[in-house]
Amino acid sequence: MRVLVCLDAVVLNADYSVNEVSAKKIRTWLEAGADVEFLTKLNKFLDLKKIDDVLKESGLDGAKVHKKMDDDKFQKVIEGIKPHLFIDCKGTLDDGGSISDKLKSDYKLKRLVLGSPEDIARLPDLPDELKDHVQEQAEAASAE
Repeated sequence: MRVLVCLDAVVLNADYSVNEVSAKKIRTWLEAGADVEFLTKLNKFLDLKKIDDVLKESGLDGAKVHKKMDDDKFQKVIEGIKPHLFIDCKGTLDDGGSISDKLKSDYKLKRLVLGSPEDIARLPDLPDELKDHVQEQAEAASAE
């Protein structure tokens, strides 16, 4: 299962430190066999270097980091990655919204938008259970 995680709000704090709650959960998924990759809106060399260093220090250096260039759209970048699941967080973007808000409504991508980065701790530890959790969330949302 390929899980794409928004690096900017879910994993990294504003000062480039790692949110340890998120890092612990992602390490658990990696150990359980999930293919975890990151998406960032940061694209300057020094920012990416800091990100690489921080991910290495936190034990997340095996995960690929995808960057959105200034003229790219998030939708195009995510479509190229082809994740099974996208984990995003409210407040990811400067306007207070999330990347998921910018995706076309008919784009068939399972996504979870967390209220805060710490909400990731409530997600299942195993990739199969995570997949079931997302399916249950989608079914509950469509029933409303």
